[in-house]
Amino acid sequence: MNEEGSPREISYMIGVTVSASSFHSTSHQQPSIILLSLLSKMSNPVTISPNIQSGEPVFTNTRVPVKNLFDYLKSGHSLNEFIEDFPSVKKEQAIQVIDHFENLLNFHAIANEKGAA
Repeated sequence: MNEEGSPREISYMIGVTVSASSFHSTSHQQPSIILLSLLSKMSNPVTISPNIQSGEPVFTNTRVPVKNLFDYLKSGHSLNEFIEDFPSVKKEQAIQVIDHFENLLNFHAIANEKGAA
């Protein structure tokens, strides 16, 4: 807790800002170790805090949920349309998040290949 008595947010060098209170919770929304390690090359594109959008992952320095990016892309919109509609999100942030999930999928594919061998 900080001096005002609210949960403290911690910005990790590993690429995500997480509220300290989220680690003491039994919620299934806690970030996974794999997710955090794969974010290690990113410069904090995502914030997770119970004080912002009820703990839903948002783009750092915005209130825009990361889920909105994927909803846009799934419905056929381009990345540029997303950035136009959510100007508080930097294009670099969105690209970092997309790259992260590409890496996560590649990680699981490699792990599955090694497990099958």
